[in-house]
Amino acid sequence: MRHVCRATSILVLCLSSSISAAAAPPVTPSFPTPANGATNVAITSALSWATDANAKSFDVFLGTTSTPPLVGPANKFATYTPATLAAGTTYYWRVDAKGTAGAVTAGPLWTFTTAAAAPQPPPPPAPTPAPTSASRLKVMTWNIQSGYDASSQYAADAQVAFMVDANADVIGLHEVTPELSSEYELKLEAATGVPWNAVWAPITTQSAPGGNLVLSRLPITSSSIKQFDTAPNDPSWTGAKRSAARVGLQINGKAVNVFFTHLDTNVNMRTQQLSLLLSWVQTFPAPRLLGGDFNMMPSEADHGTVTAQYDDAWWSLVQSQQASPGPDAGYTKNYRTIAPWVGQPGRIDYWFHEKGSATAVPTEIAVLETQRSDHHAVIMWVRVQ
Repeated sequence: MRHVCRATSILVLCLSSSISAAAAPPVTPSFPTPANGATNVAITSALSWATDANAKSFDVFLGTTSTPPLVGPANKFATYTPATLAAGTTYYWRVDAKGTAGAVTAGPLWTFTTAAAAPQPPPPPAPTPAPTSASRLKVMTWNIQSGYDASSQYAADAQVAFMVDANADVIGLHEVTPELSSEYELKLEAATGVPWNAVWAPITTQSAPGGNLVLSRLPITSSSIKQFDTAPNDPSWTGAKRSAARVGLQINGKAVNVFFTHLDTNVNMRTQQLSLLLSWVQTFPAPRLLGGDFNMMPSEADHGTVTAQYDDAWWSLVQSQQASPGPDAGYTKNYRTIAPWVGQPGRIDYWFHEKGSATAVPTEIAVLETQRSDHHAVIMWVRVQ
């Protein structure tokens, strides 16, 4: 404040004026920590920078793009601690220094990259399943019609009760929905009081999802699935989208491979699928057991294609093909809907086994008739030696 006084003949006049020096703006923030371009920065790092006394607060901008958002407005200290940062990520940040009377000095854009996440420790190796000392293997194949019985009523619980009564060691189920793929395993464990192992082989279509499910109360030493699409350019042809599942077992000290599948009713599609299936099965060592819903009659050419490599267990153990209905015909479906067998019973579910194998020898086979699906189940006893 300055006072100026001037005398006159009557009085002294004093004029006053206020003169303030303008405040200097803050200097540009510098010397960032982490340093610009730094790498392997800890995800818990704090940010800091150099400034001068003219800076009264700071706006901190931080993000993963070159125009980072404001995260720390009016920060009063030359440091900022963000929430835990993401690992292996490049961050952009800058600081605007704010002085008095609205003076703002924008800082330069800096970057740093956080350290990559530490690799997760590998899971402990799975224990090798102990081989079973039993010399007799009981396998079952059954098309469960998506959980519905022969009257089209939902019957998943009744189907599980049927499986329990069948008392098979390994069960292959066909036309299984994704929801039932886990539900059957849980229901079977609850009903039997023992753990079951499962292998799910879904088909490759989303419009009618489903697949083959293998359930085993014996340890599974290895498993694999095969998906095949014989009409890849036509997603609507759901019958062309099929799968197969394999489980490897140790029975009486011997390795046995068991396969399950479900083929299409269309003859051309089925023939192609069968060729792909048999080629895949041949990549695994003998002895091999092959079961499932093949949707073919014993009189069809596709049956001959299979029996050129494997024996039909029903023929081996019961009889050769029987033309007229009877107790030993082995029918697995009471009423077929495919010409020329519409309305007639048919044997379309099978067990095939290795020709001349002395290791896995089928001793019995039976069709378990039931109304809990539109198919009967086929069960086979195998002596492993």
